[in-house]
Amino acid sequence: MATPLKCLAEGKGIFHENALPILDNSQLHLLVELGQPQPQVLLVIELRDVLEEREFLREMMTEKRQHEALKKEVEDKRRFKEHVRLETARHAKSTKAELMALLERQFMMCREEVRREEFRSPASCNPRRRAQNWDDELDNEDLDDEIRRLLSLRERGHKGKATATADGVRFRQPTFDNQDGSVDENRTRAETSRDGEERTRPKIPAGSGPEGLLQFVLDQRQELSTMKPEQLKRILH
Repeated sequence: MATPLKCLAEGKGIFHENALPILDNSQLHLLVELGQPQPQVLLVIELRDVLEEREFLREMMTEKRQHEALKKEVEDKRRFKEHVRLETARHAKSTKAELMALLERQFMMCREEVRREEFRSPASCNPRRRAQNWDDELDNEDLDDEIRRLLSLRERGHKGKATATADGVRFRQPTFDNQDGSVDENRTRAETSRDGEERTRPKIPAGSGPEGLLQFVLDQRQELSTMKPEQLKRILH
């Protein structure tokens, strides 16, 4: 039984005279034993080697392309990660600077608010200290509030005096060292709320009471209202 041959031109089972078959080792040995011409067998072997070499080269080129594509992908990923790292660092620096500036502004605002509250608090600031530190406060709203507060204090003081001495009647105190018991002795009579107004030298030093502080505030406001913006900035700095 003859061994089927595979023709390069027509395929298995069909063999033309001028076609070159593809033979395996057993078929080659069979052809040698049958006395087939050797040049044709050598040509088939060389053709098979050429095909195998081409297939090997094709596989090598495919592997090389895959390797280059993988290498390019790895390089692109590395560049992308580096770009992301640089952008993240730059964004972190800008965010840190903005955050520090925001915290500094908030700290300055809180410190200024605490200083103003301490300045307004009557428990921690007496009138003399307030008069000395008044140049630090140039806010018009604060000046208006302070003026209204001092005016209300002065009005309440006047109302209290008017109530205590209604109808102009003074309290007369007896003088115990007077033998006749007269209450008209001015030399030894007791003091009343009107005595402070009749004296040439007041009990409270001038400028240390609410009225003196109010006058000081009004004078300062009048002086500041006549200044130019450049002068006010110079005072602030």
